Amino acid sequence: MYCKACMSEHNRRAAERRAARDGRTIKHRATVTAPDGMKYCPDCEVVLPLDLFVKNRSTRTGYGSYCRPCQNKRATASREKNGGNRRYHMRRRYAIDVDQFDELFAQQRGLCAICHIEAAEHVDHDHGTGAVRGLLCFTCNVGLGNFKDDPRRLLSAVDYLEGYMYFGGVGGTGAA
Repeated sequence: MYCKACMSEHNRRAAERRAARDGRTIKHRATVTAPDGMKYCPDCEVVLPLDLFVKNRSTRTGYGSYCRPCQNKRATASREKNGGNRRYHMRRRYAIDVDQFDELFAQQRGLCAICHIEAAEHVDHDHGTGAVRGLLCFTCNVGLGNFKDDPRRLLSAVDYLEGYMYFGGVGGTGAA
């Protein structure tokens, strides 16, 4: 077993070997100690007050890595690189581009593939394969999710509703 410092050194060297093998370089963090109430921003390389950093509970310090101006520059650069948030999320979540979404939207005449009433705003996909099935309205998309995309559950719900409509339910009026 290694002590914490030795393990850190061991991991650093292993990462450098992997990066060299893959033709990458590793940018090492500057070790700047900041006084209480201050934090170092590696982009602008300045120690700044904590109120210039966004809060982030998932980090060790409880604050983001970069000051707000630098974080904003990074976010803008990322948006420009990826063609905007919508394009990035379409590609990342569903492996389609905005043009494919727009084509599917036109094929469905802008309406939900299930109810054909509401606007199609949500991409429906198979969670197992990731394949896009169509565009749905919010209600139908949530409904499929609640039924866990299980056709047997959906058919059972149809049987239930039809049985209720024809035979009346507990305390029902027997209408239909």
